[in-house]
Amino acid sequence: MGEILGSTIAGYSVMTVDGEEVGTLVNVTMDPATGDLQQFVIDPEGRTLPGFETNDDGHVEIPARTFRSRSDYVLVDPTATD
Repeated sequence: MGEILGSTIAGYSVMTVDGEEVGTLVNVTMDPATGDLQQFVIDPEGRTLPGFETNDDGHVEIPARTFRSRSDYVLVDPTATD
């Protein structure tokens, strides 16, 4: 995935590879033992995103393995598997 600091992508719009807007990236979580990214925390801005967990703040948690690229948007592939 390359080195990307969470603070440099917070606030980016998130879109699926199919062009569906998902929301805005508010945070990332990582495994403190390995440093591996675990989740992208997204503000869905009122959208319903079936198939993804929602935390107590109403944010959607999307697995980091779905990350595909970053330009004007953070692109994720919700069909990605391990």
